[in-house]
Amino acid sequence: MTSVQDVRADAAAGVVDRAIYSDPEVFALERELIFRRTWQYACTVHDLKSAGDFFTVSVAGEPVLVVRGSDGEIRAFYNACTHRGAVLTGDRC
Repeated sequence: MTSVQDVRADAAAGVVDRAIYSDPEVFALERELIFRRTWQYACTVHDLKSAGDFFTVSVAGEPVLVVRGSDGEIRAFYNACTHRGAVLTGDRC
């Protein structure tokens, strides 16, 4: 199993193995340590001009729904029903 320490040690040694870009264990580490802990780009405010406008995107394999509310605020949610686990809305870009 690839560990954070292994990746850091390779990077510090200047070793960049091409396989790291397609390694599922490294991707899992990136999802946990980067994508789930930091802000990620989803769309621009121009994609959500009016109340009710929405945009769907996948961030690190997770479906996200970005909407402009009736109060004008932009909010993002998991694009999945918590009761059934089904996707709430399909792609609209």
